[in-house]
Amino acid sequence: MILRAAALSDLSAIMDIENDSFIPAIREKESVFAERIRICSNCFLIFEDETSHETAGYISAERWQEIPADDTVFTLGHPASKSHHSRGRVLYLSSFALRSAYRGCGLGKGMFCSAVNWFCSHSTGIRTLLLLVNAEWKGALHIYHTYGFTEIRRIPSFFPAPQKPGSDGILMTRPAGDIEGCENRSTGTDD
Repeated sequence: MILRAAALSDLSAIMDIENDSFIPAIREKESVFAERIRICSNCFLIFEDETSHETAGYISAERWQEIPADDTVFTLGHPASKSHHSRGRVLYLSSFALRSAYRGCGLGKGMFCSAVNWFCSHSTGIRTLLLLVNAEWKGALHIYHTYGFTEIRRIPSFFPAPQKPGSDGILMTRPAGDIEGCENRSTGTDD
């Protein structure tokens, strides 16, 4: 996979992946992603297939001053312009998604790991990585646990679910720094 900074010209592909990956109630709007790309150009990455040059996935982030104590900050469509600080010490990994054709074959681990390592090597002053994940997304939880993320708290019923009560959001964190073993996980053969 080719890992590169996202550009506004990638928005159509990003939205295709967003629509393919999430139920309507938790999809971000194109304007939200456009703002994230404009606010922090090195905080939004694209995974591009080396052969087809198709956009296989994306990961977006924001730099925050601290881990918020107030859970209302973690809302869908929150304005990056209000939360992002160019010298923030916390990197909030706000969204990670892959096209369905690239899921289920172990590629997600390698892509996530490569992106985290890229962020850590291209962003000075980052001390902590932070993310929010749906408690029901077992594959994503497995990836995050594999790479040293630990739960710090839960937000009850944060994620809406069709035809059942919402599921908890799990806030996870780990110290910033390269994740070991990415090379072995990027081929999809370890899953």
